[in-house]
Amino acid sequence: MVIGVPHGTPDVGTLEVGRIVRERIGASGVIVTGFWNAQTRERINVNRPTEEVIGQHSEVLKQWASPRAVHVNARYHALVEQAAQGPLRCFYEIHSNHDPRYVSSVEVSTLGVSRDEALRLKNAFTASLGKLDPEIPRLDMHVAPLDRVTYSYEHASSLARISSKGCLIESPGRVFERSPWRRAYARLLAEAIIVAAWY
Repeated sequence: MVIGVPHGTPDVGTLEVGRIVRERIGASGVIVTGFWNAQTRERINVNRPTEEVIGQHSEVLKQWASPRAVHVNARYHALVEQAAQGPLRCFYEIHSNHDPRYVSSVEVSTLGVSRDEALRLKNAFTASLGKLDPEIPRLDMHVAPLDRVTYSYEHASSLARISSKGCLIESPGRVFERSPWRRAYARLLAEAIIVAAWY
């Protein structure tokens, strides 16, 4: 079981969230920083062999393949395989975005996960919301294949090819950019992962 944070610099808050989740569930982790130009909003995607330009609301304005993106993606694969120390049974990839459609929800796209497994994660997440401080916004969680999720783990991360079970977790940047809020949600997410027990 491995936690991946491929966009630790451009995806606000994911560095800290990835570290907290990894520590709390006792998993290995691959956390990536850099590969981002804040002025041009260009990044090497790391979790797939492409580069892209990202708009202010996390929309992809342009995407293209490049030799350096292929090299970086291969290195990410190698580090995840090294962290797994054997077959990659379950992989959780942590992201955040500023898409206005998802300001109040955590979107979890999956592969190799049953409806019952998706429901366990969603129910555990929802049940823990009562533990949050009152000032922290309450987020819904949508988990495929139980719910319709726009983001595709299979298309957005090349790690889908090597993990038996896996998911891409997209959380709203408006929450992850506030340190107390993201820490609270990181603890909540870790607890939900433990209860769901996909691994």
